[in-house]
Amino acid sequence: MSDVGATADTTPALSGGTRLRLITITVSHYCEKARWALEKQGVSFSEEGHLAVLHLLATRWAGGPRTVPKLVIETTGSNPGLINESSDIIRFADEHRASGKGTLYPEDKAAEIDSWMEKFDKEIGPHVRRWAYYHLLRSDRGFEVCFQGGTSSLERTVFWTSWPVLKPMYGQAFNLTEDGYRRSLSRLEAVFTEVDKTLADGRPYLTGDQFTAADLTLAALAYPAIMPPEMKVPKFPPVDRLPAEMRDLTLAWRERPFGKLVLRAYEKERHGM
Repeated sequence: MSDVGATADTTPALSGGTRLRLITITVSHYCEKARWALEKQGVSFSEEGHLAVLHLLATRWAGGPRTVPKLVIETTGSNPGLINESSDIIRFADEHRASGKGTLYPEDKAAEIDSWMEKFDKEIGPHVRRWAYYHLLRSDRGFEVCFQGGTSSLERTVFWTSWPVLKPMYGQAFNLTEDGYRRSLSRLEAVFTEVDKTLADGRPYLTGDQFTAADLTLAALAYPAIMPPEMKVPKFPPVDRLPAEMRDLTLAWRERPFGKLVLRAYEKERHGM
């Protein structure tokens, strides 16, 4: 699908000596959000993908908080700049988009877009992570498949050698209890229902006819719940190999308006953009 609303490019170009390096946990949906925006807007960058926990060395070396994604802006003769939030990286990608690329932030929809993005970061981001990990940690094979791509063979070896120690750490860090899982599922259902109601008038995207940063944020953060077939990294196992409850919910969610938006966004705006 072509970029809707493309205008003459008046955004500041990056200087020829500027290099962008995106530090990620490859499987992270927040990192997918930043990766998608940079790629869609034609901003050249290299990705330094890591496994969770092992990413801490890279973020400590780069500076700033330990969280990812982290966009390192390296310019010859200057100290590196850092952008530490996925939404800020989307904004940066849009401001430095390639010629002919349409904006992800149409001015007349800016407040609405920001409101949706803030909601999704809060109500989908942490809760879909808990929902997915809760199921996948019960199936080491399913969990392992998700961590195969986008990282070095050395990291994968260290990760799986350390897995007996790391597995309970994941459970504690993300509160992967039955109560925690049910609370997160309730929060997801609430925001997914709100999106369904917004799309009930037949609009193709959240703010109307144009794909914006709000739709990108929804699709990227909800990908663990929908598992779009076009997803390249991380590569999930086929849906029919997922734990039964996870599989059934994913298939049901795909049939709802929000799930169809996520699937359409990956088909038309991600790798088919």
